[in-house]
Amino acid sequence: MLEDDDSTNSEIRYITIELMKIATQKGVTFEEASREFLKNAVFLKRLIEITESTDQISRVLASRFPIEKEGPGQQLQLKESIPERIPKPRRSKPKPKKQ
Repeated sequence: MLEDDDSTNSEIRYITIELMKIATQKGVTFEEASREFLKNAVFLKRLIEITESTDQISRVLASRFPIEKEGPGQQLQLKESIPERIPKPRRSKPKPKKQ
């Protein structure tokens, strides 16, 4: 447990020093640099969560609609056709030209 605390403290010190450098380079306060860092960290966390959930959705879809290759160099194709209950996207009719 003590090693985890030491590691955490070491990371905090490293991040603090890097944020001080960034603040000096940008000519902003340490607080402003820290807020930007936290904002970016939260954004990255959300992006990772979205990516993970997208991967989970992809795995579920792949298990329901298995994809196979027919042969070398062939395109991937669904083993079964997608059920007809899935509506096809509607296309809007072109508007007649006014003359």
